[in-house]
Amino acid sequence: MSPRPLDDIDCNILGELQKNASIPFAELDRRIRLSAPATTERVHQHEGSGVIQGYRTAIDPAHVGLPVRAFVKVASVKALVPAVLTPAYSSGKLLISSAARSGSSH
Repeated sequence: MSPRPLDDIDCNILGELQKNASIPFAELDRRIRLSAPATTERVHQHEGSGVIQGYRTAIDPAHVGLPVRAFVKVASVKALVPAVLTPAYSSGKLLISSAARSGSSH
């Protein structure tokens, strides 16, 4: 299913979902000022067409015992880095975001 052009209502729905992907449909309906069936149908259309690609949980590494954050320049990868959070590219070079319990090498 190819996505249809987005109108103002779609943009409002997507904006609300970006702020809080777990918003109850009843609250989303109220904020968008659209009926529950119409809001639900639009969300399902966006999910089916790939406009909405999924729902994710963002976890703060510090709250799960990984308070140290580092970006590491990788020249070659010979082993897996166990706590890679996010690959990133800067000026054509691979960087990784990693988390650790401390800055100690032990």
